Amino acid sequence: MPKRVIVSYEKMSETLQDIFKEKYPKGYSDYMEDLISIDKPDGTSFTAISLATEDTVYLIKMPVKVDDYDEAEKEIFKEEQSEGEDSGNDVFPDDGTENLPADSDSDDE
Repeated sequence: MPKRVIVSYEKMSETLQDIFKEKYPKGYSDYMEDLISIDKPDGTSFTAISLATEDTVYLIKMPVKVDDYDEAEKEIFKEEQSEGEDSGNDVFPDDGTENLPADSDSDDE
């Protein structure tokens, strides 16, 4: 039975980096379905990708940021607020039409 090792992406040995580059030549972003979420006993989790050699199965901890709903919501509304600050309010701009004479129904005069 092969041994199992967990290693951080940033701390992979050169040999493991070469194996990783061979399996994922364009990087792992094209293989998002290979990413797995590992739950830890303390309730947190990390994202990893499996990489096997002849004698070892590695779980490589990947630096993946998963959007937090509350954080994403704050970012979205912060951007909307920034865009809205330019106009000052939601009132239509004065286009000068309020000073035009009202249309009359009789054009025969």
